[in-house]
Amino acid sequence: MCVQNHPEVQQWALEGGCLPPLLALCDASNPACLNKAVLALGCLVRNHPSAEQAFRAQGGGPTLCQLAASPHHTVATKAMRLLAWICRPQDAAGLLDVGVLPVALKAVQQEEEELTQLREAALTLLTALASATPLTQCDQAVELRSVVTARLAGARAASGACGFLSLSTDS
Repeated sequence: MCVQNHPEVQQWALEGGCLPPLLALCDASNPACLNKAVLALGCLVRNHPSAEQAFRAQGGGPTLCQLAASPHHTVATKAMRLLAWICRPQDAAGLLDVGVLPVALKAVQQEEEELTQLREAALTLLTALASATPLTQCDQAVELRSVVTARLAGARAASGACGFLSLSTDS
């Protein structure tokens, strides 16, 4: 995308009104279209505070939360990565309210080898949420601890077979 990492072009695109059409594309049923929409949104809002603010004001967070639950794993992965990027303390409660935590927890629990990037994006999103708000006070705190503990146990077992990586779940 020509706007990525070009603040002047990002501002021009924002002032030109490209954000609403990009958000509207997130309602498409075509996975290729959804992938391109999330990619374009990321290019527009990353490292551009005005675009991030406009994105939030126009409902970008809830839109990405819906895409994070997409059955199309590449769309869900990209949406979770962008959510993690934009997650700030002022966003966390709203993201939790629209159901991002159960979506991320479900993604972390996926076992298929080809879903490694989805799991990684979900863990990155959970880290961003935990950095922005105390997740111990949310309704899914017990499930969150259980899921992360199980994932760490699986990583420990896999790494033990290879002879590296010592992970602790203490604390």
